[in-house]
Amino acid sequence: MYVTAAFIIFILGCGFLGDRLITHFRERKHEAWLRFPSIEEYARKTQLSRIQCWHCRSYSIRQYGLEARNDKRRIHACNQCNTNLYRTMWG
Repeated sequence: MYVTAAFIIFILGCGFLGDRLITHFRERKHEAWLRFPSIEEYARKTQLSRIQCWHCRSYSIRQYGLEARNDKRRIHACNQCNTNLYRTMWG
C-alpha cells in the first residue's frame, strides 16, 4: 500500500518537474529569439541596399519557426553560410 502511494507521488512529481523544465526551455528559446534584431533593426544596422546576409552577402535567405514549422515567431537565416540574421512575426 505504501509502495503504491510512494510510486504515485513519484510519478506525479516527475510529471510536474518535466512540465517545469519544458516551460523553462520554451522561455529561454523565446528570450533568445527576442535578442535577434527585427527586420527593421537589421536593415538599419547593416545599411545594405537590399536585405541580404551581412556575413557572406548572399541574397538567399530562408525562414523557419522558432519551435515548430507553423510557429508565428520566425527566424531568418542565410542559405549559404547558415548565419541567423533577424526575426519576424507572422500575422
